[in-house]
Amino acid sequence: MSLGLDSDAEAAATSTARGFHWLVELEFTGGTVYFTTSAVAIDWNGHTYIASGGGVEVSAVSASENTAGEKITLSMPVVNSAFLASTLDPATYRGRAIRLYGQFIDSTFKPAGEPKLSWQGYMEPVRIERKPSQDGPSTGRIVLPCTRAGMARARNTDGLRLSDAQQQAEFAGDKFYEYIPTLLDKQQQWLSRRWQASFE
Repeated sequence: MSLGLDSDAEAAATSTARGFHWLVELEFTGGTVYFTTSAVAIDWNGHTYIASGGGVEVSAVSASENTAGEKITLSMPVVNSAFLASTLDPATYRGRAIRLYGQFIDSTFKPAGEPKLSWQGYMEPVRIERKPSQDGPSTGRIVLPCTRAGMARARNTDGLRLSDAQQQAEFAGDKFYEYIPTLLDKQQQWLSRRWQASFE
């Protein structure tokens, strides 16, 4: 599928000298955390994305239109005490939003083009993965699992594999899947029986 990149990003993507970084937004109850996988801080859209210095790793992100329950993970060294402290209480982030914006970097190490929203979903409780070492103290990483938006709330993801873009490609003008992401991704208000009875 088309990634919808602007001209600067397209030029960087096709260049032999290029880089790529993620702009990550994590919506904690105490406020949104912004950081980037770049080695330097990035200012964009009124926010400063703190540089991780290469310590943050993002698992493979699919660009497919398939809306199956894809999961990704973010991980960082366990020595990142600030992030570890912020994730000790799952109630402050579990089920809350995460967004990944991908952006290319040109040969001068400057951002090329506008960041592109590439993945969004919900955070799940972190886990600590430790790796023993025979030459010194053990090392470990904080791993944050995340589930694609909407699919974490679906009872049967196998029955909801098609997206509106796929449906339009095969049946132009068919609106069957148009509102499914909204229904899955946003809480719906149900009218109580008592409220309905008040109009009888």
